[in-house]
Amino acid sequence: MKIVAPASLIEDIAEYNKLGIEEIYLGVNNLTEGENENNKWDSVNERFERGANFENLEQIKEINRINNLAKKPAELSLTLNKSFYNSRQLARAKEQVMIFKDYVDNFIVSELSIIKFLKENAPKNKIILSCINVCLNSNAVNFYKNLGIKKIILPRHLSIEELKSITLNNPEIEFEVMILNQFCRNLDGFCSRCHIPEHKVFTTTCNIPFKQKIYFINEEAKKDEKIIQENTLTILKKFNPFCGICFIKELEKIGIKNLKIVGRNNSHIRKINDAKLIKKTLSLMNLDKEEYKTKCKELFSRYYKFDCKNNCYY
Repeated sequence: MKIVAPASLIEDIAEYNKLGIEEIYLGVNNLTEGENENNKWDSVNERFERGANFENLEQIKEINRINNLAKKPAELSLTLNKSFYNSRQLARAKEQVMIFKDYVDNFIVSELSIIKFLKENAPKNKIILSCINVCLNSNAVNFYKNLGIKKIILPRHLSIEELKSITLNNPEIEFEVMILNQFCRNLDGFCSRCHIPEHKVFTTTCNIPFKQKIYFINEEAKKDEKIIQENTLTILKKFNPFCGICFIKELEKIGIKNLKIVGRNNSHIRKINDAKLIKKTLSLMNLDKEEYKTKCKELFSRYYKFDCKNNCYY
């Protein structure tokens, strides 16, 4: 299985190369004078913060140079994955395609018009569908397959059985899933509140405390009470998973090829430690299912200094 790791610092690249990471994804916020580094409306990718992005072509050229010195260079993927674009952002995203297409291998995209633009102007670059353009079933996969998409990043809200249904029905498509860091209670592509800034610190409406009570219109509706109660726990923050490493063996079995570490704005040390953790879990794949999960939990506690308490994706 392939590890897909985030980068926002040049030193990330050489360390990933040493670890043998197969794909590195990154973003660029090439702001012009007068634009705000903390303004999502001046960004062409979903993580607009300065700490999550590179700034210019020179940095991307240097990344490309360092990566090409590796014994086995990683694929470089550039994110253009806003939930929606205004006309200025869309023009800038297309501009980034033309500027960076010779220095990256892939583009991670969410906007249909950018897919069309890439096919016409950067045919040698692979197009990866971001989880921001939500794929929840095989019908959605078929739609994007007909547009020439070769790889799709699936949302972390899908269960193993749901993932299995998608992968087994679409063996010609490469799929990627989130494996470490962060969980949003909303599907990324359906949430316009995602990453809305307010000065240096920001709070979204999904973080406002509230109470809830469920009412059923009849006894027939009440039969699903347990599932409904479990789902509402995600809204009430009692369920906030951090990783899915215990499920890697199951993900491999159903045909998932790519494991994505979230966190372009994490520190250099954190990013490298995350990659080392996933490398370590992949080295244990010969263990049986239960022993593998036990070892994964032990590794999690060792790396992050707290117990995961079975608070898992998938």
